[in-house]
Amino acid sequence: MRRYLAIFAALTALVASLVTAPTATGTARQVATNPLAGGTWGVNHNPATDASYVEWQQATGTKKRLLAKIALRSRARWFTSFIPVSDVRSKVEKYIADMQNQGPDVLAPIAAFRQFPNHESHKADPWTDTMKRAYKNWYDALAAGISDSRA
Repeated sequence: MRRYLAIFAALTALVASLVTAPTATGTARQVATNPLAGGTWGVNHNPATDASYVEWQQATGTKKRLLAKIALRSRARWFTSFIPVSDVRSKVEKYIADMQNQGPDVLAPIAAFRQFPNHESHKADPWTDTMKRAYKNWYDALAAGISDSRA
């Protein structure tokens, strides 16, 4: 488990460092090798996963203007252990496809959280080999769903 957390932390730091790099003046510049450079973050329009977008579509006047601050802002879609290993790949693929329908340079914001086996209430339990494999398989399926997409 600690190994996976360390890998996740390292990857997060790597992505953050690739997104921008400081210049001599302290401002950020895009790094040419950044696979996310030049893209814009997609906005979730799926009514099953973003109720704010549906509310915004139905609103008028001031309410619509205020809801736009939430509904039209890019936010990461959370993929958690509540999605079984058998479904995570297809759900990620569908989400990315929905994002990419917004345009060729749209990036799919994703947050992945595979919790402890049997969720938080069992975090102190010793991990069996089966639990470790399930954890790894979940992340492998998520990665397969992302593939080479800009996410």
